[in-house]
Amino acid sequence: MMSMTILFAALTSAYVVRMGLGEWTSIHFEAFPILWVTTGLLVATSFFLARALGRERREVRKEARRSLLLAGAAGGLFVLGQGVAWVQV
Repeated sequence: MMSMTILFAALTSAYVVRMGLGEWTSIHFEAFPILWVTTGLLVATSFFLARALGRERREVRKEARRSLLLAGAAGGLFVLGQGVAWVQV
């Protein structure tokens, strides 16, 4: 988790620095509501994975399996949504 946080911070920093240059073309994220949807899907994926882990630790295998399937579905929709967002850019 920490490595992803550092990567995100580095990319954000690079974006901010690059915006300071005169020839930068800014991307208006308000124009891409799909990005907010995919962010929600990413949060849902994380939630379902955490829930699956909790269910597995309590040995409720059927519920753990269902949570993993939901996490996989949300993750797949996230990837699909990111593809749509990249095509829109």
